[in-house]
Amino acid sequence: MQIELLEPGIAVPKGRGYVGVGDPGDTIYFPHVDSCMAIVAIFDKTRLIGGHIGAQWPGHHEVDYKFCGNQIITLMEANRKRVKADACTTLILVYPGSTGWKDVASAAYGSWSPDAMIDIDTTFCAKGADITVTATTITLVDCKTNLSKEYAVPTGDFEMKTKKFPND
Repeated sequence: MQIELLEPGIAVPKGRGYVGVGDPGDTIYFPHVDSCMAIVAIFDKTRLIGGHIGAQWPGHHEVDYKFCGNQIITLMEANRKRVKADACTTLILVYPGSTGWKDVASAAYGSWSPDAMIDIDTTFCAKGADITVTATTITLVDCKTNLSKEYAVPTGDFEMKTKKFPND
């Protein structure tokens, strides 16, 4: 099953999800991650718990990476406890690296102490990226060019599935 996670500012008015749990074999899909962060913690090598973190919380007008990140990490942890997931085997963080997400990345790492961490900078995707995560792969599709990169979990190594991106 595919679980679509929208950033909270879009999800809330539409009654949709921004944090979700995937069973073994499921996929988590994050549409159009541009200034946001997509975060997926893989527990016990198969269970996915993801969150789409926007830079602004619904109803707030200021950019506050730390506040938004803490809200999503707290909800992800509540879901981890609900499904009784144990060890975080891999933590996946996908975001534009030139923004204020580094503190959120550190907080996420501190929450679960994963065996492996994959930190992907999407700055090369000028118009954002659609991101799909399974327990074994991460796929980024550039929203402007439709070119894609696929990364292997848990190593973070990537294999080009199409032509090279301009900056590669």
